[in-house]
Amino acid sequence: MWCEPLAEANTTPKVVNYNLLFCQLHSKLIIKMSKKILALESKLNRDENFNPSQHSIVPFRGFHDFEIGEQFFAPSRTMTEGIFTTFQAASGDNHPIHYDRNYLAGIGHPNLMAHGFMTLIQAAIGASPLAHSLGKNLIGFIDQSSQFLKPVYCGDTIYPIFEINELSPNKSTGVMGLDVKIYKQNKELALQGIQRYLIKL
Repeated sequence: MWCEPLAEANTTPKVVNYNLLFCQLHSKLIIKMSKKILALESKLNRDENFNPSQHSIVPFRGFHDFEIGEQFFAPSRTMTEGIFTTFQAASGDNHPIHYDRNYLAGIGHPNLMAHGFMTLIQAAIGASPLAHSLGKNLIGFIDQSSQFLKPVYCGDTIYPIFEINELSPNKSTGVMGLDVKIYKQNKELALQGIQRYLIKL
């Protein structure tokens, strides 16, 4: 009976690249030593007396530390063309009254006119010292209403003011109400309204 011969086994010896193996081990050792050195340097450079809470803009105040009638002033802000472009991108509003100077000139406006909400967002309390005084006790925004009294144009500088008109404590939280006003550089009142926030006691 005839049988096919068995295939010869692959007897080629396996070649070990000791140079590559050495480089890999050396790299691992370098990385391990570097991590230890960095950890040691970090420990040596630590100052246990450093306190990040000291870098707050204003001192923290609890709910009961505030009083009716207190005012808080946000920094002034000039409404640049960049702000108009950013608001358009965020809102999707592309009506020419906000972004087309030729259109605006044709209906008697001197410059780009800000959308009402574009003016309103300048009255976010996060831009004022009040939010920083409340710190982590500021839980959330409850509601707001606004009246838009004068147009705000590109190039106008606005000045937001917040005045506390309500402090209503409950068991674990309280409501802080604010009268909000935004003035222009010519002293015209451009916006007025109210805002209410939920505050942790």
